[in-house]
Amino acid sequence: TTTFTMPAQNVTVTANFVRVYNLTMVENPVGGGNATDLTNASPYAAGTLVNIKAVANTTGGYHFANWTAPAGTFGNATAATTTFTMPAQNVTVTANFVK
Repeated sequence: TTTFTMPAQNVTVTANFVRVYNLTMVENPVGGGNATDLTNASPYAAGTLVNIKAVANTTGGYHFANWTAPAGTFGNATAATTTFTMPAQNVTVTANFVK
């Protein structure tokens, strides 16, 4: 939604659309910790840089191991707080935790 100030002439206004994709965050194993999309604006256009964070369940004896996804790119797949570049598809990003 926006506003447009009409000039004193005929004009054509064009709406441009971009395809967007869903980002799902999951933990492996369940209970090992939390995975969070810090940008929190899904769905995203392909190429969007998303801030993500994993927090291990230390009382359960877990620590963060790495990030995995079937597509897309991580800034640093072994850093608990990093970035993820969205691919041109819906994607699930997994925070992997180990004891």
